Amino acid sequence: MERLKQDVVYALRQMSRNPGFTLAVVLMLSLGIGANTATFSVASRILRSSLPFEDSSRLMHIRYGNPSLETEAVVFSVPELKDYQAQTQAFSGQLMEFHSMSFVLLGRGEPDRVQVGVVSANAFQVLGVRPLLGRTFRPDDEASGAPPVLVLSYEYWRSRMNGDPKIIGQTMRMNDQPITVVGILPVLPKYPEAVDVYMPTSACPFRSNPQLAASRDVRMVSMYGRLRPGASLAQAKADISTIEGRLHKQYPANYPDSKELVKIAPIQEELIGKFRPTMLVLLCMVALVLLLTCANVGILYSVRLLSREREIVLRSALGAGRGRIIRQLLTEGILLSLFGGLVGLGFAALGIKPLGFYAQRFTPLAEGISINGKVLLFTLLLSLMTGLLFGLIPAFQVSRHNLVAALKEGGGRSTLSAGRHRFRSLLILVQVAVSFVLLITAGLAIRSSMKLSDVDPGVQVRNVLSLSLNLPFNRYQDAGKLGAFYRACFEGIGALPGVVSVGAASTVPLTGGEYTPTFTIENRETPPGQPAPRADMRTANRTYFQTVGIPLLRGRTFLESDNNKAPLVAVITASLVNRYWANEDPIGKKILFSGFTKYTTIIGVVADTRQNGLDAAPSDAVYYALRQAGGTDMKIFIRTQRDPTSLVPAIRRVIHSLDAEQPIEEVQTLEDVRSKALAPMRVTAALLALFAGVAFTIMVIGISWAIAFGVTERRQELAVRSVLGAQRGDVLGLVLKQGLVLVVTGLVLGAAVALAAGRILSGILFGIEPTDPATFVLVALAILLVAGIACLLPARRAANIEPSLVLRG
Repeated sequence: MERLKQDVVYALRQMSRNPGFTLAVVLMLSLGIGANTATFSVASRILRSSLPFEDSSRLMHIRYGNPSLETEAVVFSVPELKDYQAQTQAFSGQLMEFHSMSFVLLGRGEPDRVQVGVVSANAFQVLGVRPLLGRTFRPDDEASGAPPVLVLSYEYWRSRMNGDPKIIGQTMRMNDQPITVVGILPVLPKYPEAVDVYMPTSACPFRSNPQLAASRDVRMVSMYGRLRPGASLAQAKADISTIEGRLHKQYPANYPDSKELVKIAPIQEELIGKFRPTMLVLLCMVALVLLLTCANVGILYSVRLLSREREIVLRSALGAGRGRIIRQLLTEGILLSLFGGLVGLGFAALGIKPLGFYAQRFTPLAEGISINGKVLLFTLLLSLMTGLLFGLIPAFQVSRHNLVAALKEGGGRSTLSAGRHRFRSLLILVQVAVSFVLLITAGLAIRSSMKLSDVDPGVQVRNVLSLSLNLPFNRYQDAGKLGAFYRACFEGIGALPGVVSVGAASTVPLTGGEYTPTFTIENRETPPGQPAPRADMRTANRTYFQTVGIPLLRGRTFLESDNNKAPLVAVITASLVNRYWANEDPIGKKILFSGFTKYTTIIGVVADTRQNGLDAAPSDAVYYALRQAGGTDMKIFIRTQRDPTSLVPAIRRVIHSLDAEQPIEEVQTLEDVRSKALAPMRVTAALLALFAGVAFTIMVIGISWAIAFGVTERRQELAVRSVLGAQRGDVLGLVLKQGLVLVVTGLVLGAAVALAAGRILSGILFGIEPTDPATFVLVALAILLVAGIACLLPARRAANIEPSLVLRG
């Protein structure tokens, strides 16, 4: 301990005597360690976090999937759910249902539109969630005619109810019915969706509708379950597959799509699955940044050892053994790395919040990320490991030389320099290769972002405002009253100054959330073994297409006469035409959706829209007329001559004049919607570009230092060359050539690594291959250009050496 104290004190003295070296090393290490700490905080929270559900590894999502159409999460009908509940052996009564809807909740100030999770009474028992206050649902809450009850999520209780514990037992109003709050949930991830409150199935006006609940063609609920003790995932898959086959035989008319199969996936895997490729790329990026930092600091250490050569030889002559000297050098390296880790924690604290916010776009598990004990331990271990590496660099060089012989030879600067040139050359190779990989990754991400920005969403987003209206079903279930409200709403908003047109539809482009049932085409049978036709079902009024700028390609759109007394008509998208009527005119053709009793006549074709995101292919869709299909949950679109957000107060006044209790939600421009769709790719590209920029800067500095110090070491050699006849250009070319050979070799090595990592990168790219030649060539040329300049500066210094002064010294 006494010797350790001496080593620490001596190391601190050396650091204080060389503040420039100390500051440079600490800052570089802090960047590398800080980036790794911040990314590790996010990764450990997401990839290794335990869900707040009891024995969460046994929770499963049962869903439909069609590999031929690459569709997932098609929901079940209520009779199907009951069949699985009654027949499953692997889940033994531990199956629950879920779907979400928006309703207006009254009773606490302003009308509040809430997202409601409609669940079976056993839902929280299946999930293994105990209430924070009050209770959850009981079996009698689900009985027909039972008094409606409500369970609040923790976030909604804190934000809208001010965390009032007295809310338990209070009665509010939803769907013109009294509903009683019976419980508050603890903090839970927003899965399967972000939900404000929960109600049992009996309280939902749609789920409790006898006709809808009895139909096998109306798929409206998702199914989740907990494996019984002793049951494996393989047994559960076999069990569900057996029930599925039994139902297909028993009800063949309800399962026309023979390729639609039931699949099972662990909930935890679904929560992190989408973010895993991006997280893996980020972890690799920050690890490479740290490796690059290590290589650069290694060059600094190598150079510093050159200035301490005489000191080390003299200490050895005065009795310090080789082990003592190596331990001293290790102590200095570890102290510097610990200081770098301490500063890096500050950088990590600044970076965790934006990085966590970015991760929330992919998974709800990214909330509440902070620097905890696990992160501190990671930073400590990373700092110690890095310090050992730095300390071993000079220690390794010392261990390879006979210091006593060096002292006899005078302790010249060449004593410890044997092999140092090769060591610096290796570090330059590592720096160039790592920088190339990082820049390729960032370049591919940036090009992906640019290609995504060029994608046509199918609508004209400029000067269009969208807002959501969710009318109480019980008050507006009469078609006449519903139609009167919409007519008055459209006329009132249309009369506002600056409004060009007003339209309505059931969905907002680029936001997903589609209902995609199967349909049949009149006088056309689906070939055996082929999937039944399927399309998104949407609702729109006659001015919607004009308002959002969807062009009419053929036929017509809706008229005032297309009401609930007229035959059903529909407008379809071009992609649907290409799939099923590629060689014929679809106008006048008839289709029948599952659950419908009357055929619908196709009257027009409109251009495709990117409903599920800019990176998703246009989906086949069928638009029904609002006056025929109805709908209490609609999106209103307003095209204006100027900034549409300036009209929001006036629009609110129009709607409140029609219904004072009607809230207006999700107010946003279509430009905002498009920006949100682009945000994940843009932020990913920005993060990768940030890491690559740091790496590129470190590489340039490292190459300059390495070549410059190499010139310093070779001053006598270069002076002798000049005396023997070498011209200034010869010396310049010699140094420049040696540097560029190392750079080119590093580029070849980096290209090989980047090509091998293509599979990892493919998970985050859009519209571009991970082996894109243009990106590889541009990045290679950029590195050659900048590295060439970095080599040129010390090369010019070498060419300007005055031989007489050097040889005289």
